[in-house]
Amino acid sequence: MRRRLPGALALVLAATPATAADLSLGPRTEHKHVTQGHEFHFSGPAIAATSDGRALVAWASQEGAANQLYLLRVDDGARPVRVNPDGLTVEALHHPPRLAVAPGGEVYVSWSSEKPKPEGTLFASDL
Repeated sequence: MRRRLPGALALVLAATPATAADLSLGPRTEHKHVTQGHEFHFSGPAIAATSDGRALVAWASQEGAANQLYLLRVDDGARPVRVNPDGLTVEALHHPPRLAVAPGGEVYVSWSSEKPKPEGTLFASDL
């Protein structure tokens, strides 16, 4: 049974068939930068919705030699916020971030990093 929800966000995700010759670990997109003439790379997005229906999008983007993680609340005039702390970059763009919203409205973003850190250490940021 299909139901329409007023104000709901609709996403359509489609997988592309792959052969062993072109198999990859995950999405990574390359585009030519129009004004600077070089490629830039970013991961596939993670998408979630808050209890009031606002969409959140997280992604990793290459900036120079490092990959940074961003979160955007989709609102008029909203700007992306960098999530990862200085010195802790996203390891690989083919490992997209993960995004979750708790019942209390807390937003959780996770990503992969192989940087050394003390045992049991978790990094957190209040956005």
